[in-house]
Amino acid sequence: MVSGLAGLRANALRRIRYALLILLLPAIYNFICFSLLVDSLVGDLHMWMIYWAVNGMGFAALATAVWFLGLRLLEVLTVVVHKVFGSKATLENWNAALYEVLVRGPLLAVLGAIVWGIWVVAYYHLSVGFYMISIPTGIAGNLLAACLYVPLLYPWYSLERTEVTA
Repeated sequence: MVSGLAGLRANALRRIRYALLILLLPAIYNFICFSLLVDSLVGDLHMWMIYWAVNGMGFAALATAVWFLGLRLLEVLTVVVHKVFGSKATLENWNAALYEVLVRGPLLAVLGAIVWGIWVVAYYHLSVGFYMISIPTGIAGNLLAACLYVPLLYPWYSLERTEVTA
């Protein structure tokens, strides 16, 4: 099971990184559009350069953190949830369920990138009101996220129920 679990983990890590790369496209587009908006509001070039540098470094730091620590953070969260709610099934089984669900990450990231791209185009280029575009795209984004975590919660619940009745 350890080699199987290691294989599942390696595949999950790869899928998280694919999802990150996919989501970086609309994120960079959003960053550029926002920076151009700020450029028109800030008359001082020096202030704009500071803004660009600080936000760019933060953007790069966050992407790097997700690349190297994203799966590890999800595993830590799994440990915490397992300690609170999991008394029968092993942590390895919970992690296996996590890794299996993360396989769908890139597909959901593509859909999420489309939703994010729609938001950026509508807000920055078509001048659709912030709330008018944020509410429907926010709902869509949250439904996409639910497509990832709801299929994870059920296997965890099933693992505990199976172990209790066995």
